[in-house]
Amino acid sequence: MISNNEELNHDFFNHIDNILKIIQATSELFISVHLFDLKENKLIPIKTNERIRQLSENFSSAQEIVSFVMENVSAPETLDSIKEFTTLETLPERLKDKKMLSQMFQGKYLGWCNTMFVKLDEEVPLRYVLCIVENVDKDVKRIKALRKTKRENSKLNSIVDALMAEYTTVCSVNLDNEHVEFLRTSERSSNVLNEGNMEPIYHNLINYYIDNGIYQKDRKVTKEFFSIDNLKSIKSGASKSLIYRNEFKEYGETKLIRTGKKYVLIGFSEQKKRIEEMKEIIFTDSLTKVKNRKYYDEELVAQKCQGLVMADIDYFKTVNDTYGHQVGDQVLMMISKALKSCVRKTDEIIRYGGDEFIISFQEITKEALETLLEKMREKVEKIKIEEYPNIQLSMSFGAVFGDSIVEKMVTTADESLYVSKENRNMVTIVPYEEQKVLKYNLGSR
Repeated sequence: MISNNEELNHDFFNHIDNILKIIQATSELFISVHLFDLKENKLIPIKTNERIRQLSENFSSAQEIVSFVMENVSAPETLDSIKEFTTLETLPERLKDKKMLSQMFQGKYLGWCNTMFVKLDEEVPLRYVLCIVENVDKDVKRIKALRKTKRENSKLNSIVDALMAEYTTVCSVNLDNEHVEFLRTSERSSNVLNEGNMEPIYHNLINYYIDNGIYQKDRKVTKEFFSIDNLKSIKSGASKSLIYRNEFKEYGETKLIRTGKKYVLIGFSEQKKRIEEMKEIIFTDSLTKVKNRKYYDEELVAQKCQGLVMADIDYFKTVNDTYGHQVGDQVLMMISKALKSCVRKTDEIIRYGGDEFIISFQEITKEALETLLEKMREKVEKIKIEEYPNIQLSMSFGAVFGDSIVEKMVTTADESLYVSKENRNMVTIVPYEEQKVLKYNLGSR
């Protein structure tokens, strides 16, 4: 088992005073201290604990003891590295030109520890080595916390740098007193704010800016976004963004960044190209790649048009129920492609919902509208799905021709579609009259 101090080689006592001083110092500072006699393969405990003693009692050689102890006190993720470090056979060579070697490992119960082998003499071959284990868990946690803070600060600095580089107006808000300091302003922002001739207090400035610089329909959501409660809800180092429209209905973006306990940076962007690209993603139906219902609700309803069409796939529910939604999705994609191949660049196709589409035409005659719709109807009829040859597709079209905004024409277009759906695979066009309710059957084919 473990050697007693009496078994120490006589040569050891030639420099016992120095070694005793080292042992005395280390035993006060470290959680475990053992002396290795590499010649005899013995281990002499200087400072230990009950668990290590219990793990050691069934072994006689130092290598067996240290290997078994490390297997039982090391966390699995660091076991391989610490077992390699505590291989005594290679220790003399590793300590040949060094006084000390060290290796970190994670303990099962103590957290992170540092193990050190200290050379106590210059004998060749090396005989006496002190093994010291210290607990460095607090230091490791502190270093990890510092590294995390450094990463967060680095990330935050990058965001702030990007904000200053990309956003035309940037200001800082003190959440305690609502004081605003402008770091960068655009000509438009300066004009809006200077017109108000206001003190740099956030609540007053932002309300004035929204009332005078934000499109009417976007003001409610913008006020909620810029509220002090929303600013305070952002975690330190985090950010929030909002796309909004200015008084000219041009898209912009604003970003809020919480830079600390008291401060939030706000950036306003008027970079149209990037916003237009984002808008294209937001307003595009992910399946069919035509415009989506959000685009209809926020953009199309207020636009003028001369022809408005509502179109519906005939018996689409039967296709879904019989062949599954995956085939149904394939049908929607193929029909969308057919519709897009027939329209002009100025026309808009919207997936209104499910299998229903809205098509808006500008500067078109009734004859041209009828020709395009018949072309669409025929193209849909010709669609074939190779794997399912029995599927016969068709589409019904209801159109209103006139001169008004989409919002006012859509009800008549819907009623016109209802007429076509009675017979299926049909085009119906009616003239637009404001407040008109369709009570008669008009169809053309």
